[in-house]
Amino acid sequence: MAPIDFRLDTTHGKTISLSDLRGKPAIVFIETTRTSSQNESLKARLRREADRPGMDQLVSVVPVALMVDAASPVQRAVAKAAITGYARSVGLELWLDWSGESLQALGGGDPGYSTVAVLSASGSPVWVWRGGAPVEECIAYLRREIEAAFPGALASIV
Repeated sequence: MAPIDFRLDTTHGKTISLSDLRGKPAIVFIETTRTSSQNESLKARLRREADRPGMDQLVSVVPVALMVDAASPVQRAVAKAAITGYARSVGLELWLDWSGESLQALGGGDPGYSTVAVLSASGSPVWVWRGGAPVEECIAYLRREIEAAFPGALASIV
């Protein structure tokens, strides 16, 4: 599959695109407030993995807040303030998707389900799941992509 790209504003006031992250694999979570609990097991596992020294050099985590339900300017302002406050309270930089651009880049999907994707270091999707993702399957794809991009690197991380 060809590399994908989308460009979104973040809760830190920056604009970032997937292509800015090329060179290391990425895992993308696309969620609404209603779907954010669908992959709690996977996110908990990734938090444990991320605590290992050097992991941040091997993989990018892209948390996308899908905000397509906020249609009016007032709804958008309220939603942005709420999600920015939440992101700051938990120390995350969320990517804000108001139009569904991130879902479209991954071939579409129902905003009623969380979407998780593992991307290669070149930005190509190698695994996409809608709904509650199987943790071990996702981790296996992610490890495979890390090993492809950085041979032997996982073995050297304690």
